[in-house]
Amino acid sequence: MGDEYGRWDRRSFFSAFSDQAPALKASGEKAQLLPLGDIYNSAKAQLGHAGIGSIIVSNPGDSNAMVEVYENATEELTSDYRTLRYHGVTGELLHDSGVTNAAEQTRRTMISLHAGRFADTSLRWLYFLSGIMGTAMVGTGLLLWSNKRKQKMNPRFRIGYKIMDVTNLASIIGLPLAISGYFAANRLLPLQLESRAEWEIHCFFIVWLMAFVYPILRGCKHSWQELSFITGVSYLALPVISIFTTSRHILNYQFERDATLLFMDLLLFFTGGLFIYIAHIVWRKGHEPAVTARPKRPPRGVVQ
Repeated sequence: MGDEYGRWDRRSFFSAFSDQAPALKASGEKAQLLPLGDIYNSAKAQLGHAGIGSIIVSNPGDSNAMVEVYENATEELTSDYRTLRYHGVTGELLHDSGVTNAAEQTRRTMISLHAGRFADTSLRWLYFLSGIMGTAMVGTGLLLWSNKRKQKMNPRFRIGYKIMDVTNLASIIGLPLAISGYFAANRLLPLQLESRAEWEIHCFFIVWLMAFVYPILRGCKHSWQELSFITGVSYLALPVISIFTTSRHILNYQFERDATLLFMDLLLFFTGGLFIYIAHIVWRKGHEPAVTARPKRPPRGVVQ
């Protein structure tokens, strides 16, 4: 597939996999693109109640410009997942196709099930809270198991236990830190940057790699507190960064229009405060005085 469609050409691969017509190739001749509003209205009439999920313009300014309109995900588990392809200059509908491949239909159905698209708002919140509780259960269970294993540590496997501590820290604290790095890159990278979306993903993995390296250099004992604090500050900073990089931010949100963005910023503040609280707990436990075990009293009637 790589040689036929070009290396990493994910879009062409899925077009062929979904039995869609091949895209138009640029001709090199300049032409005026038809107003997208006209194509939008035509596609809206074609799709009906399903609505429009996204619009992609290929070869803008070329005589072979193409506009692809993708059907929005519905509240049902299955859908036609139609794609409308218009000629960008003439407005002619070139292709109207849905997903007919059974494997692709199954993949998209599983995504709809995973995303809870069939659920209302209350059920989606239940999904979210259940996911948080499950994640916390796995994380705390991993730490309890690791500490129990270290109590019986064999000196010959000291390096293995060190690797275990680093991976635990990088997974439990480092992964949320990497997510905040991804959000920060989305706000800070220049809009004109080539392959901007790919660089956002690169930033995610760069920050996550740093979370692996940090405890190796600093030591896990200090890294739990310090990385938790850094993660908390990074989440608290995200809504502030948005004030300087976006036109819609927490200082000028309109509740009805920007309710989703507002709740997102509030969730970022809550997450940042939670990680700073975790850092405080780790610091407090590290500064508690050592408790010496009291000698056991001999049973009554026993003379020492």
